[in-house]
Amino acid sequence: MKFKAHPNQLNHHFIITCSKALILLCLSQFLICPQAHAKPWAQHSSEAEVYEQIYNLLLEAELPPQKIKRGSYPLYLNNQNRSTFPLLSTPCPILSDCESLLKSIRAKILRSGYHLVYPDRSPRPDGPLHFAIAKGNQAVMALRLLPTTSTATLLYHIPAANELMRSDIQALPVHLTLVLSDQDILQNPNLSTWLDAEDREYLIKLDPLNIKRALIHPNSGKLFTTADERAKAIKQLLTDIIKQSPGSLGFYIDQDVNLTLDRVMLDQLMLTCSKYHQVLALSRLSDPLIHALALASGIRSFKFDELINSKQLKNTLKSLEARLVIEGEVNSEFQMTSVETKSKFIRWLKNLKKRQVMILRLSESAW
Repeated sequence: MKFKAHPNQLNHHFIITCSKALILLCLSQFLICPQAHAKPWAQHSSEAEVYEQIYNLLLEAELPPQKIKRGSYPLYLNNQNRSTFPLLSTPCPILSDCESLLKSIRAKILRSGYHLVYPDRSPRPDGPLHFAIAKGNQAVMALRLLPTTSTATLLYHIPAANELMRSDIQALPVHLTLVLSDQDILQNPNLSTWLDAEDREYLIKLDPLNIKRALIHPNSGKLFTTADERAKAIKQLLTDIIKQSPGSLGFYIDQDVNLTLDRVMLDQLMLTCSKYHQVLALSRLSDPLIHALALASGIRSFKFDELINSKQLKNTLKSLEARLVIEGEVNSEFQMTSVETKSKFIRWLKNLKKRQVMILRLSESAW
């Protein structure tokens, strides 16, 4: 049995940076996928015990308790239903060197009848390390080790498609998760193919105008009024977008869409995301109901702190720096419109790397 990535995300989501000696330990029959989305996992007593054993082992390694994050993370198991597993996430005791901690964990869990499963390939260096802890062929929890103490999960909004868009994207660090409008995706058939070739992770922003157009009968020009008609209309729109951009990570929802989607359409959004393994990224002002419905449906849903524009950039970067020092993580959105602010933003990102702050793609995040 193998751990396999979802085919649409295979090039994005295998994360490991290990020494040659550690790679030799990798179990080639397994593969972990940080692509997301699925049925909640129910703990059994023995599995809960190993979860607490790993937590206590991290404490014994003198890791600060406030740095050990509890959460959930998806693993895709071949021949099984997609599942979301309990997660423990922590920086390594010695930055950029997680080998000694992994050896301690492996020795500890082997005595309890469990084993550590390594991913066998990685698309990029210096990323978070994701592992599974399994019993036989059954994973029971996920483990994430960070070679740095601070992380930044950042969304970058791309303005309307134009002749400069591709060069603007190429100037950005590859680990940013991009946000593009559904209109740009639908009107530019080759855009998603180019993004995939550039190894870019991206979300599709739903446009309220496109949703309203989808609710108009193509022949009569009248609005669909029944719940069944509205559900079919939004399902068709979402399916068209996904088929046009099969490599996309999911959808971005802002406060404007809140006023457009009624409960029937929200339910259809959840069904579609679940079927096509899409995540949801939500703006700070998005309806909390969307986040609650996503979690109830087993869909990975991320709510961001703020959207920072060009006018706010200078003052906001200072507050983000302070939060990285105090809290060790930031989850923010950026939308730069001028050449000057774009350049300043890129310089800030390069400075983060020098300060050992890891920029995470949204698919690599777990919060």
